Amino acid sequence: MTVSMWVIFYILNIVFILTAAVLLEVIKTNFDVLQKLMKAKKLEIVSNLAASISHEVRNPLTASRGFMQLTYESDIPSETKEQILISIQELDTATGIINDYLTFAKPAPAEAEAIILHETINHAVNVLMPLANMNSIELDVSVEKKSTVIFLANEKSSSRL
Repeated sequence: MTVSMWVIFYILNIVFILTAAVLLEVIKTNFDVLQKLMKAKKLEIVSNLAASISHEVRNPLTASRGFMQLTYESDIPSETKEQILISIQELDTATGIINDYLTFAKPAPAEAEAIILHETINHAVNVLMPLANMNSIELDVSVEKKSTVIFLANEKSSSRL
């Protein structure tokens, strides 16, 4: 073999080794990205499941608190009222823990959308009106529709009723 054949042989070896190294690196990178994507999907599923379970646990806590509050406001002995008040406070603590958990478990909002302020305020007033009426509270809200204020938010993630 001549010297030029040896040079070509070594150059081809180097080129093939570099090509193999680059291919291995691309394959490794793709595998890592795939692993991270699978982990992110699993975390999203667990997050949605946690949010769903938390919501289902919060519903009976809220109902129990409402009934206890009605009982507390009726004519019952003061000792029983104290016990009910402690129970209400503990239910509030449990609900607060669930709300904090939901803050971390809930996936981040995907996209902000334009929300009209006076419509959001009117919706909140309509939701709170039955509770206000039940407690003999009068809500008087006036929002000017002439000046439309629009802001960017994610309506679904911010509504916790």
